[in-house]
Amino acid sequence: MSQYRAPCLTAGDRPHVVQQQFTYKPYGTPEKVFKDVVKLTSFLSNMKGIHAERVSFDFDTMDCPFQAAWTLGKPAVDNRVGQVGAPNLNRAEFLAWLAGLEMNVKERDFELMLGQTVRVNVPCGVLNLKSEATADAR
Repeated sequence: MSQYRAPCLTAGDRPHVVQQQFTYKPYGTPEKVFKDVVKLTSFLSNMKGIHAERVSFDFDTMDCPFQAAWTLGKPAVDNRVGQVGAPNLNRAEFLAWLAGLEMNVKERDFELMLGQTVRVNVPCGVLNLKSEATADAR
């Protein structure tokens, strides 16, 4: 902790929040489990309860195609999601939705994957999970 330094706060300052993850793995455990980049449809197919979701996103309004970086945390901690490249505020609702998703993995696999990041290729088109129809993304 002696290496961490933060300025003294004055009245009215917002507190600083720092989060650091430590992972302990047995010798021989792979460092990376996720693929580096996946298609949105492949990514969503691995989410728990995705067929019950009722959302619609028009990626054409979000400067598509683009990539999102998604870091697995749930259910232990919150997932982290960010934009790769130039940010676009029109993506905020979609990224917040991605952050709330929980991956459908067994507990043992979850322990190996916790804290790992995958880049998700988001295409142009519309993602419509309001009906039983599959996602319509080009």
